[in-house]
Amino acid sequence: MDRDDRGHRDRLRRGLVVLTFNVWFENSRRGVDKNQSKEHGFGSWPERCAALQKWLHVLQPDVICLQEVLQGGGHDMLADLFGPQDASATDSTEYPYRFYARASQWWIDDKVNFGNAIVSRFPLARTRALQLPVQLTPGVKFYETRGAALAEISSPFGAVFVASLHLNHQLHQPAIRLLQTRAVTSSMQDFVNEGVNKNVLTQLLCGDFNAKPDEACIRFLRGSHPVTEPGAEDVFFQDAWSFCNGEEGGFTWSRKNPGANVDLEEDKRLDYIFASLPHRDGRGLVEDCRVVCDHPFAGDFPSDHFGVLTEIRAHPSLDTPRAKY
Repeated sequence: MDRDDRGHRDRLRRGLVVLTFNVWFENSRRGVDKNQSKEHGFGSWPERCAALQKWLHVLQPDVICLQEVLQGGGHDMLADLFGPQDASATDSTEYPYRFYARASQWWIDDKVNFGNAIVSRFPLARTRALQLPVQLTPGVKFYETRGAALAEISSPFGAVFVASLHLNHQLHQPAIRLLQTRAVTSSMQDFVNEGVNKNVLTQLLCGDFNAKPDEACIRFLRGSHPVTEPGAEDVFFQDAWSFCNGEEGGFTWSRKNPGANVDLEEDKRLDYIFASLPHRDGRGLVEDCRVVCDHPFAGDFPSDHFGVLTEIRAHPSLDTPRAKY
């Protein structure tokens, strides 16, 4: 048995490992040094890409949800990370199955698309691109246009329905983030109902919500923010981090990261993986969750965000989850 076969069998014995990560669209960000004396550059994409590839080699996720991905106009962040996607590459890359959903034109270069992606070891049975509601503000010329990528993944453990999403980032826009989250959950439910494989392992909402845990869109997903509008439905998803680690920590936007520190904001949790309730036999339970991509490889942090890695139980078991707080 060669190493690839052993690795495949090991992955089947463990659960489904899922990573969400905002790759950061900027080629670099400029800041000032600690003495406030001169500007310095941080985080060119080629260097950050190499750092992220090293992280992926260590983490070995099965499904990867990415945000702020640039495609077109000379940019192809997915190919940079995972190699070309063509028939000849299907057997030569760990992640041959990919879906990219454009959210908007990149405001820096209108020939480039800005969006979200889902990358998988396992085939994608169906995909869908979703445009999210827009914040309409009088007198403002530029509107953030956000989106989500949806996929039904044919995993060895059953169907996995995944959304990779990215919500508005302005601090004063919790109302639009709630509307955007509700649009994702409604579309996700329709997508699941149309599913090809009725043996469903789990539904996952992954991404950069740009919201702290006490904001309405996060409380809505956790079942603690009731919806009062006629015809609107409440939902419940498990917040993987809090299920495994409690309410403290989990910061994915941190001042220890030079890419985030220049914004002079507090440490906060902005990136999440939410999972549907597990089956009665234990499949679909959140087994573990941790913050990753949170220190540099070869001197470079891979993004201004940290990532979130979650393992979902794939086999029947009523054992207590490994990660307990």
